[in-house]
Amino acid sequence: MEGSPGSYPDDRRVSTIKARKEGQYLIANYANNGPYDALIRIDPKAAELTSADVFQVPGGQAVCQFEAASHGKRVVNLTADGRLRVYDSAPEWKQVVQFDAVPAFDCASGARTPTPALTLVGESALVSDPVNKRIREYSLGSLHQGLDLPVDGLPANLASGGG
Repeated sequence: MEGSPGSYPDDRRVSTIKARKEGQYLIANYANNGPYDALIRIDPKAAELTSADVFQVPGGQAVCQFEAASHGKRVVNLTADGRLRVYDSAPEWKQVVQFDAVPAFDCASGARTPTPALTLVGESALVSDPVNKRIREYSLGSLHQGLDLPVDGLPANLASGGG
């Protein structure tokens, strides 16, 4: 179903929007009243959004955490089943790889269980695993797992310098 100019292609809405300077699209999580179980790419130059701009997260998973890569085409998504999924958002949405990154977790706001974190540094996705006390790296170029670093304590938050 096509929306009117400037509207979404159906009755859902966005919540969190991510963008990169070099990217053509803004990427946002997308739902009606929750859970946010889809992503949408928003082209600021387009007259309208279409159903082709919407990507349903595989496996009926909620979006949980996501980031747009520096070039804006690739999107990484950490879902509650513990999988890190890598998608291409253009020319059409498709999942290109998935990794079993961390144990399943509760991604609801205020969850009482340890929640992993996702960030991007350059062309690498970093995922903290507070259950196993590790930080893992995944290359968005080679689409392979890289470093798997043990850490003291429970790595709950990760930060990036904007790369």
